Amino acid sequence: MRARRAPGIMVILVGLLLAGGLPTAQAGNYLGEFCWQSTDGGVAKFAVTDMGGGHFLLNGKIIKPGGVIQEVANGNAEVVGSQIYMAVTSIGSGQSGTWGSLSRIVDLATLNGSLEGLGVEHSMTNLGPFGNYMQLYYDGVQALTFVRCP
Repeated sequence: MRARRAPGIMVILVGLLLAGGLPTAQAGNYLGEFCWQSTDGGVAKFAVTDMGGGHFLLNGKIIKPGGVIQEVANGNAEVVGSQIYMAVTSIGSGQSGTWGSLSRIVDLATLNGSLEGLGVEHSMTNLGPFGNYMQLYYDGVQALTFVRCP
């Protein structure tokens, strides 16, 4: 009889330890949508979530002039002193091929800043001697202006 009670008592003890010993989960605080327009007229639109401690999650899209969604994007932002450093990864595709890029965005307290992009593209139309090819590209530095979201 004693052997049968031991597993039941163990389950109760483990349940009590787990219920009382685990920290409560903290959800992020959704701040809303934030948008930046680049010098080429494109808009980066992100849903921003404050995760606490100066850490932010970014989820959104890149919109070309004329309202066409060009890429989906996600990343994170970190507050460091009076600056916000953002690392964004995006990917898109079109008739010419598929591309992905990594961007480094540094925004000052005004939320204006600059963007540098480094990417890779798989081309369907620009054929090399062996068929389709991939190329690396650098977008250079573009100014970013904090704007009202479209």
